[in-house]
Parts: sequence; structure tokens; C-alpha cells
Amino acid sequence: MSSRLDRYIKEPLAIDAGFAVAPERAGHGVEFDWKGLEARRAR
Repeated sequence: MSSRLDRYIKEPLAIDAGFAVAPERAGHGVEFDWKGLEARRAR
């Protein structure tokens, strides 16, 4: 299952039975794709 936000997240969260699965790496698991977001930036 993919969301519209996935295109702006480097490694989208895995969803299992309706719950987000925490990644094995450190941190909260969301790292934005700043280049992808640049086109959406308010000016």
C-alpha cells in the first residue's frame, strides 16, 4: 500500500495489519527526500 506522501520519503514505512512497522535503523524512521519536496516549496 502506497500513499501520496511516499514520493517525498526516502524509505517509506512498511505497513502491516494497518500499523506502521518501525525500521531496524536508529531514529523515528522517516527521512524526507528534500529534492523531491523542493518543487512543492512555498516561495
